[in-house]
Formats: sequence, C-alpha cells, structure tokens
Amino acid sequence: MKLLKKLKKSVKKCKLLKPQYTRWSIVLLLSIVVGLKIIESTSNELYSLILTNPEISEFTKIQDSAYLFFM
Repeated sequence: MKLLKKLKKSVKKCKLLKPQYTRWSIVLLLSIVVGLKIIESTSNELYSLILTNPEISEFTKIQDSAYLFFM
C-alpha cells in the first residue's frame, strides 16, 4: 500500500513538470550524445591517419598501448 501511494505521488510530480523542461532536457541529452559520437569518429580518423604516415607511426608505436588502453 505504501509503495502504491509513493508511486502515485511520483507520477503526480512527473505530471507537474513543465513540458519545456522535458524538451530542453531531451535536447541537451541528444546534443551530448551527438557530440560524443563526433569526438569518437574524429579520434578514430586521426588515429588511422597517424598509422598510415610512416614518420609518425614509428613515434606512436610507444603510444599504441596507451591509446588502446583508453579505447
């Protein structure tokens, strides 16, 4: 019974939330996800460019293990 009452209260609180706040929170969440995807794709492209360049690839062999650790 107590759980049901708490659930009803929480549903009422959610209904009281202004729609503009939920819209902005969705926009913020989507922008964060898109930003992270852009960063991921850019870092992968840069890493592939570094690997194809022979001068830089010799230097980065030391850093490969650190990069793979963070991926």
